[in-house]
Amino acid sequence: MADIVNYAALKSGLLRFDLDLGPLMAKLDELPNVVRNKFVRGALRDSLIPTMNVARAIAPRDTGRLAENIRIRPGKTHGTKITVLVSSMDKRRKAKLGASESTYYGYFAEKGFKHYLSKKDVPGKHYMERAFEQTESIFTANVEAFLSEALRQYFV
Repeated sequence: MADIVNYAALKSGLLRFDLDLGPLMAKLDELPNVVRNKFVRGALRDSLIPTMNVARAIAPRDTGRLAENIRIRPGKTHGTKITVLVSSMDKRRKAKLGASESTYYGYFAEKGFKHYLSKKDVPGKHYMERAFEQTESIFTANVEAFLSEALRQYFV
C-alpha cells in the first residue's frame, strides 16, 4: 500500500511529498532501472494530474500567472520512498521575462511572509497543501493501480 510519509512546501515554490511504496517498490526493483524509472515516472505524473488541477483552480489569482505555471515534477527514489514535486515556479520563462514577471512568489503565496515595510505577517493561502489534502486518496490509489497494472503486464 502506498503511504504518504511527509509533505511540505519548500522555499523554491514547490510542494514536496514523500510516498512510501513498500512492497510495490520491492517488486519494481526486480525490473531493469530504465523500465522501473519509466513506470514510476508515468505513475507519478498521471496520478498528480488531479492534484495539479485542484491547485490551479484554488491558486490565488491576480494575473493568473501563478496558477498557469503550476507543474508536476517527478522527484527521486530513495529505497522504497519516492519524492514528488508540484512546482509553481516557471524557470523556463524566467530567463525571458525577468524576475519581476516570473512566478518566484509561489512559496510566499503558499506559506505567507512578513511585509518588508509594515513588518506585519501576511498569512499564506496554503493552496498547494489544500489541493494535496483534497486529492491525497485519489493520488495514492492511482499510483498503486498504475504500478500494479504495469507490473502485471510486465511479468505476464
